Amino acid sequence: MTNAALVSLLQNAAILLALVLLFDQITSKRRISRKIHIQIITGFVLGTLGIGIMLAAFKLEQGIIFDTRSVLLSMSAVFFGLIPTVIAIIMTALFRIVQGGAAATVGVSVIIATGSIGLIFRYFWKDKLMEITPFKFYIFGILNHIVMLALMFILPFKAAVNVVQNIGLPVMIIYPFATVLIGMLMVNRLKKEKLAISLKESEERLRLALNASQIGTYDWDMIHNKITWSEWHEMLFGYNIGEFNGSLNFFIDRVHPDDVEKVNKKLKDSLENKQFFQDEFRIIWPDQSIHWILSVGEYDFNEYGKAVRMRGTVSEITARKTIENSLIESENRFRTLLDKAPEGIFVQVEGVLVFVNSALMNLLEAKSEKDLIGTSMMDVIAPQFHNSVFKRIESQNKTGNASPLMEQEYITLKGKRISVETTASPIKYEGKNAHVVFVRDITQRKIDEEQIRKLSAAVDQSPVSIVITDLNGSIEYFNPKFTELTGYNLNETKGKTPNVLKSGFTSDEEYKILWDTIKSGNVWKGEFKNVKKDGTIYWESAFISPVRNFYGEISHYIAVKEDISEKKQILHELIDAKNKAEEANVLKSHFLTNMSHEIRTPMNGILGFLELLKDVDLTSNEREEYIDIINKSGLRLLDTINDIIEMSRIESGNLNKDEQNVNVKEILEDLYMFFKPQTDQKGVLLIPAFQNQIQKLQLITDRIKFESILTNLIKNAIKFTDKGFIELGVHTHSDSVVFYVKDTGRGIPKDRQDAIFERFIQADLKNTRGHEGSGLGLSISKAYVQLLDGKIWVESLEGQGTTFFFSLPYDFIEEDNITHNNPSDSLQLDDSHIHVLVVEDEEDNFQYLNIVLTKMGIFVERVINGKDAIKRMKQKNNFSFVLMDIKLPDISGIEATQEIRKFNTQTPIIAQSAYLVSGYKDSYLNDGFNDYLMKPIKKESIQSIVSKYVIPKT
Repeated sequence: MTNAALVSLLQNAAILLALVLLFDQITSKRRISRKIHIQIITGFVLGTLGIGIMLAAFKLEQGIIFDTRSVLLSMSAVFFGLIPTVIAIIMTALFRIVQGGAAATVGVSVIIATGSIGLIFRYFWKDKLMEITPFKFYIFGILNHIVMLALMFILPFKAAVNVVQNIGLPVMIIYPFATVLIGMLMVNRLKKEKLAISLKESEERLRLALNASQIGTYDWDMIHNKITWSEWHEMLFGYNIGEFNGSLNFFIDRVHPDDVEKVNKKLKDSLENKQFFQDEFRIIWPDQSIHWILSVGEYDFNEYGKAVRMRGTVSEITARKTIENSLIESENRFRTLLDKAPEGIFVQVEGVLVFVNSALMNLLEAKSEKDLIGTSMMDVIAPQFHNSVFKRIESQNKTGNASPLMEQEYITLKGKRISVETTASPIKYEGKNAHVVFVRDITQRKIDEEQIRKLSAAVDQSPVSIVITDLNGSIEYFNPKFTELTGYNLNETKGKTPNVLKSGFTSDEEYKILWDTIKSGNVWKGEFKNVKKDGTIYWESAFISPVRNFYGEISHYIAVKEDISEKKQILHELIDAKNKAEEANVLKSHFLTNMSHEIRTPMNGILGFLELLKDVDLTSNEREEYIDIINKSGLRLLDTINDIIEMSRIESGNLNKDEQNVNVKEILEDLYMFFKPQTDQKGVLLIPAFQNQIQKLQLITDRIKFESILTNLIKNAIKFTDKGFIELGVHTHSDSVVFYVKDTGRGIPKDRQDAIFERFIQADLKNTRGHEGSGLGLSISKAYVQLLDGKIWVESLEGQGTTFFFSLPYDFIEEDNITHNNPSDSLQLDDSHIHVLVVEDEEDNFQYLNIVLTKMGIFVERVINGKDAIKRMKQKNNFSFVLMDIKLPDISGIEATQEIRKFNTQTPIIAQSAYLVSGYKDSYLNDGFNDYLMKPIKKESIQSIVSKYVIPKT
């Protein structure tokens, strides 16, 4: 192979490429069509190209030439198909025949073979031409030219070998490479054609779409300041087609004067900022109608950043703006309604507040929307309601239904809790799932409900009965207290009037006044004496008032009634107590006057006659008479003091009884004998009406109190009987004995008979009484009778006399079981056997005891305090008995006795004290004493003690 051959082959290939490029450039704007006439023309063009490159062929030998027609024909077959390829084959084959030479047959064979190979490959590649890679084209070129070299052997063998040796390698290098270049050029062309087709289709679709959408387009050549409008652009601006002259002013003339400045500013801003242009503005058509236009455009800038073109679209949005303006107006009206709504309203999206109205802001104490918008709705809902709210939202999302009313608590921005009632509905808000919530402030309602609940509870639990009736007085409601008070339930009285409670006590005139009062709108208050369901009469205080409705009309009546039966009773008792207190005050004054008289009178006798006893000239008879008067005055004073002390014990409730066997006959006979001289002296007959009834009658009772009762009654009869008789009698019953004292005295007024047993109350209240005494005897007697489980009463007729009765319970006791110990008035004992310790700090009291005991032959030893008594008892433990004073200077007699009893339990110890009154015996016995003496101590009492504790020993 020579360089000339290589160069010649390269030049031929280059010519082929140049022709192909020229062909491509010429037909670049034309799509290779499958129409027959286009394909025929294409075939002739290809054949011409083939002839052209054959004219510049490389001559290896005479008649043997090489060119790139094999590349051209094979690639023509692949890309242009059968008809163009056949035409090109025929033309190049004829031209080769015309050229003649030894290799003409080979040349025609190569033309036919390469064209045929290309058609075969087209069959397989026709749907994938744009997907063929350079490598495939290279393989295709190799295969194609292997066939070409093989056809060289049509020549004589030696000539064929010479051809292959000289030209084979350059052909296998250059021609496949040329195949690749032409193939990729054609692939690129196909792609461009396809892109052009797509672009054209797209433009067509866009044109159709723009026309269908009535969208106009514009193209502003900013270099030449020339604007091109589409037909629709002209129509949208009110121009006839072709009327627009392409100037900017022609465009501005149509813009509404109020929008010109805005449009120019928008154009300028988008240009300066190199931004997308978009604006909505109004234009005015020649008929003065106003239309809204949306203009969108984009600038093109050159390499220097200068705007050279602006292209865009325009569309009429008058209908949309009308709708938008309507929507804006509607939204404004809706927002106004929401803002003016009395209830709070908010919209939440995924738990975040996106809209709130004024009422909600006021409710939550927010200053502006910014305080709430964007915050979580849970921030304003009390925590205990979060779960219920989440469940409500979940339910709404599932069902799409509005929620029922729910009561909740909200927390304001200031931290205050408020009660609200809410309902919610799912909605779409700006394309998102949302919920609109209506909030009503029910704080005041809850307060009112609580007040109503309290009021209802107060009515139901009221301690007074409450009744509500209609205008006719028919019962519509009453509280439980009414049922508790009257016994009637609502079913029994509903629809009935309170007449069911009438007792007949309240007059018709009073009821008329009641109705006139409440019908006139006033409150009636008063009292009823009514009857319960069970017939019980009761008193009640009532307030009845009218109840007015919203219009101020009387619709009902309400009665508030209180059971005052107990109050009435208490008031009655208070009045009685007041009267009694006033009477008692008078009586006490009289009683104190009387006590002063009863104390001063005997005291005057004692002191007066003691003064007279100092006279040495008195005769023995006078002295005896004076001593007797002093003794009687002392006894009278002692009786008065005892009555006062006993009355004090009665008032303090400190009475006790010392029960023992009592021989009734013995006591009545003693009393008869005791009082017989007094009645004889007064000229009144004392009748013993008990001889036959009580031969063996005994009572188990308190002897002292029993005697005191009879003594007081007999004294009372003697005191008030100036003539006639006094009868002392007894009646026996199955379980009681009734004693009586009957007199023919002045009698007791009937209105005073119940009062005479009361303390400080006497039948005779005059200051000029002709009778001595404290006037407490009957009160003391009554207290004693009651203590002994008996009864006392009086029967009397004023001016005819009085009989006092009292009864005592009894059990029958045989007379033989009673033992009598009567001390001797002149008891004398051997002092060698009797030794008595007297514990007494008062000198006068000791001297009296010493004289009495010494005359009885008793040796007396004295100590003056409790500690000495204890010491002496330890030294000598064989005293016959001990007289122990209770009130001592160091320790009390009780403490001394308790200490002595720790080491000496045998020696009798006798209590003696002015503190002692009847009934104290049990108390002192519990303290270690064996017996007691009450000051002033009588000689007989001392003799009784000696007889009781000394004589049995001797």
